[in-house]
Amino acid sequence: MPKLTPPCGAPCWFELSSTNPVAALAFHEALFGWSHVHNDMGEMGNYTFLRNANGTIGAMCGMPPGSEGRPSSWGVYFATRDIDASVARAGELGGQLHFGPFEVPGNGRGAVLADPTGAVFSLWQPAQADAGDFTMFEEYSVGWVELATRDAAAAKTFYGALLDWEFIASTVPSPVEYCEYAVAGTRFGGVMAMTPEWGEMPSHWSLYIPVPDVDACLARAVEARWQGLRARLRCAGRRPHRAARRSRWRGRLCDQAERHGVCCADKVTCFHSPHSRIEAVCAGLSRESARGVNPLPH
Repeated sequence: MPKLTPPCGAPCWFELSSTNPVAALAFHEALFGWSHVHNDMGEMGNYTFLRNANGTIGAMCGMPPGSEGRPSSWGVYFATRDIDASVARAGELGGQLHFGPFEVPGNGRGAVLADPTGAVFSLWQPAQADAGDFTMFEEYSVGWVELATRDAAAAKTFYGALLDWEFIASTVPSPVEYCEYAVAGTRFGGVMAMTPEWGEMPSHWSLYIPVPDVDACLARAVEARWQGLRARLRCAGRRPHRAARRSRWRGRLCDQAERHGVCCADKVTCFHSPHSRIEAVCAGLSRESARGVNPLPH
C-alpha cells in the first residue's frame, strides 16, 4: 500500500497516551507485531513511534503533566492548513480549546480541543506537505476512525463546517443512527449516535485496526493475558452483535475473548468480514478501539 499523505480534514496521526508506556508497548507489539523507535524527550520521557512492516502508524507516550487520574487513551489528530484559523473556527462552532496551539520544532503545530458534544480530538498543521512513511488502510495500521457521540446532528454540523467533511448514510442495517464521513473522496470513518444503553460514557473517538487473522491475533492477546473488550461492551450496555451490524465490515463479533478469559487493562475484540475476505481486530486502551476503511465508489 502506498504511503498516505492525509488531505486537510482527514485523520493524520494517532497517539496513545498511557499510564504505563512499557506495558502498553509490550502489549501492542505482541498483538500486532509492531516495532518501535524511541525519541528521547528528556524530562518528558520517550515519544515512541510505532511501526508496522511498511511504515509508521502512530506513536505513544506517557501521560502529559496535569493528567493525573485520567485513564490511558488513544488520541486522533486531523490535518489542517492553518492551526490558528482552525482553532478560532472551532470556537465559533461551539468547540473548546483544551491545550495549545503548541509547536513541535521542525514538525508542525497542534492543538487539543473538544467538540460541542464533549469528544476530545486534536488538530495538526504539518511543517511539510510530505507525511513521510505514515501509513493507513492496511494490515496492522489504523483502518477506520469512528466518533461515538451523544448528539450526532451537532457533531456532524461541527465537523462538517470545521473539516469540510462529506457525510454518507450507511447502507448497513443498524439499530442506531450511523453515517460515514469522507474527505477528498475517501471514507475515513463514521459517526454513531450513542443511546441510553451507553450509560454515562462520554462522547469519544475510536480507532479500528485490520489484521489478516483474528484467531491468531486473539491467541496472542490470550497469551499476554489481556482483558477482552466484550466486558467493556457489557458494562456500557451494548451488545457486541449490534456493533457488528453497524460495521462496514458486515461481520460477526467473536465471543472468544470471553470464552478464553483474557484479562488486563487493554481491550480486544474481533470481527470477520466475509465480504472483504479480511479479518479485523478492535484494540485500544480506555474507550478507544479500531476498524477498517473503503474508498467512496465512483
